[in-house]
Amino acid sequence: MKFGPPLFWLGLSLWVGGLAALAVSAPTVFRNAPSRESAGLIFGSMLRSFSRVEIACALLAAAGLVLTWNRPPSTVDWIRAGLLALMIVILVGLQAWIVPTMEGLRSQMGDSEAARGRFQSLHRISEGLYKLSLLSGLALIVISAWSSRRPA
Repeated sequence: MKFGPPLFWLGLSLWVGGLAALAVSAPTVFRNAPSRESAGLIFGSMLRSFSRVEIACALLAAAGLVLTWNRPPSTVDWIRAGLLALMIVILVGLQAWIVPTMEGLRSQMGDSEAARGRFQSLHRISEGLYKLSLLSGLALIVISAWSSRRPA
């Protein structure tokens, strides 16, 4: 029995679906929360919760991808691995550096314009990285589905 494809598709679909759900929910949270500060706290909590799911999904997708590689790996295998590696690098960068730095700055923002400016800069970077991860995941889904199709 081949375990690779189900592991890959489970990890990737949950990860990309979660990223898409966050992308759709962010504007709604910020539009409907009583204040920008409370919206940030709510959405930040959602991101922290999802980060644990992302790590599990990355492990599943990576294990599944390795188990599905052709021997020797094809060009499509390398493209798929590159897209997944990009998503993992983004995840590590966000969780190891950007998110903790933003959380540290959040408590200083009331007292410091410099902290507020740094927070905004990191927020723009994190938004861009989450979007890049989502787009990479969507591309990975399309390429993987296309490469796995079998002629009838």
